[in-house]
Amino acid sequence: MSDEEGEGAVSVIRTFLLRMLAAVLLAACGAALLLRETWGEGTIFAVAWAGLTASVMSLIGFRSLKQGLDCRPQALTRVLLLGLICRALVLAVSYFAVDLVVDGDWARRTLIVAAGFYGLALVVEVVSLNQFLKVRKAVSGAER
Repeated sequence: MSDEEGEGAVSVIRTFLLRMLAAVLLAACGAALLLRETWGEGTIFAVAWAGLTASVMSLIGFRSLKQGLDCRPQALTRVLLLGLICRALVLAVSYFAVDLVVDGDWARRTLIVAAGFYGLALVVEVVSLNQFLKVRKAVSGAER
């Protein structure tokens, strides 16, 4: 990886982090406002925990997809499957942590909200990876 490509990749990763955190934070604020009356006192906790869970899942997903772009074709399935398993583990640990601390109703609510937030974060992942590929292509074209 050249210096220009490395700087472009760092910029894209930084942009991804900012976009993802902003999207999840805005979604969490909106969800908290909409669900506060229905769910009651624990809404802020559930939404905040779901936002944290979705953010961690998104970071793992972005990292595994980016690694998939750089690995050998024979290792691609392993890299992507490992990323998928790690995201599923984060979601499961999050669910069971809420279930142990509070109860099953809140765990299910948090799981649903985390899945929704992760769907939003997944869109940010795809947009950021597309930007990363464009930067990589531009740098590769400039080096030729």
